Amino acid sequence: MALLITAPALFSKGMFSDGLLYAAISRNMANDMGSFWVPHLSDGFFDRFFEHPPLALGLQSIWFRLLGDSFLIERFYSLFTLVLNGWIIVLIWKHFTGSFQRGWLPLFLWIMVSTVTWSCANNMLENTMAVFVSLGFLFYLKYTDKGHWSFILLSGTMLALSALTKGLVGLYIWGAPFFMWLVFKNRSFGKMVLESVFLILSTSLPIVLLYLFSDAAAFNMVSYFKHQVVDASQNVVTVDSRFAILKEFFSQTLIPIILIVLIITPGLIKRKKQTMQTLAENKKLFLILMLIVMAGVLPIMISVKQRGFYILTVYPFFSIAAGLLVLPLVEKRLSGLRHAHFKVLKWACVALIIASLTLSVVQSNSIGRDKDKLFMCYEVIKLSGKGSRINIAEEFKNESSLHGYFARYGNVSLITLEKERLPYYLVPGSIGHIPGYQRVKIQSGSYSLFHKP
Repeated sequence: MALLITAPALFSKGMFSDGLLYAAISRNMANDMGSFWVPHLSDGFFDRFFEHPPLALGLQSIWFRLLGDSFLIERFYSLFTLVLNGWIIVLIWKHFTGSFQRGWLPLFLWIMVSTVTWSCANNMLENTMAVFVSLGFLFYLKYTDKGHWSFILLSGTMLALSALTKGLVGLYIWGAPFFMWLVFKNRSFGKMVLESVFLILSTSLPIVLLYLFSDAAAFNMVSYFKHQVVDASQNVVTVDSRFAILKEFFSQTLIPIILIVLIITPGLIKRKKQTMQTLAENKKLFLILMLIVMAGVLPIMISVKQRGFYILTVYPFFSIAAGLLVLPLVEKRLSGLRHAHFKVLKWACVALIIASLTLSVVQSNSIGRDKDKLFMCYEVIKLSGKGSRINIAEEFKNESSLHGYFARYGNVSLITLEKERLPYYLVPGSIGHIPGYQRVKIQSGSYSLFHKP
């Protein structure tokens, strides 16, 4: 089902500008243009890219290095992170329930969150960060089960990797020891504090060591922190209210919430007391997971620079919490199904898989967004040659998707005319004549291309 939902956008050409830039930078890194600690997009836009930490870019560059330059490389990488995070969700589910059985329930609720599939289709860094954050929580759960401190060390290491992927927004897992102590009261306050300190230290140590012993890493970290954490959080405004992220969370989880209400309501109408007792079976686990979810959402309110995908990593925990809440009721409903019903479900799943694969193949040659811009990009790259430099009008200077497409598909740098004069000049489609240049015919209504004889 996940593939069926994501395939139309995932395997079609065209992408949200942020994910496009990440793909182009990763491809460049694979081709030794830029480096891990000094990523590079193009000569005219993000010559040095310090907008985010480089780990996800470096991991994706390995895929380009091994698998080539197809536009599908970043798509398959994103799909891989989706599948991997789904598997971690099932492992966390097994820890709480003792069985892989019904592991489809949290997965189904998770896929119903549109940000999850949108982020996968658009190559967002949060896809990779979600894997590390989920692993961080899973390893902490392993510690609570087995009591080996090495699992806290692994948990902290995963959280360090999440920070090297997209910054500090995944560190809300630090609250897990406190939340579990608060709800279960199965350990002393002192031990909870010791666990928290060890988790924080094991997260911080790898980053501190990189900062102390690698000048390139230190420069990257300082540049990122100054530009993205300090300057952007204070000066960049993307929402009208700090509560916008809460509105986004509840709008994204509306479909799972409706599904949960539909499961619960019939039981409440017929057997209110019995249903309430059933729902109470996993209430402590539900509460812990929802506290973790809120710990991941509420700190975003500090800044007015908010985007819906910033909280992508909390949706696995929400889906598990919701699944645990209704699991006893689902078990009762499924126990009443006959063998014939399961056979129908089995063939329905097979049909979904076939439909998903077919749709993926069909979509691989289509264009999902930026059709005019993509066709123009292909045509201009063919004329100017890969690896070339092209002048652009001043109004295109900060058009990130334009820079991204040229860098991703032709390693072409777009340079404003004020810096240097080049043979080709790309301007808005409304401009019909430029002194000293000849117009080159291209199939675009939004762009005009001129050539200097």
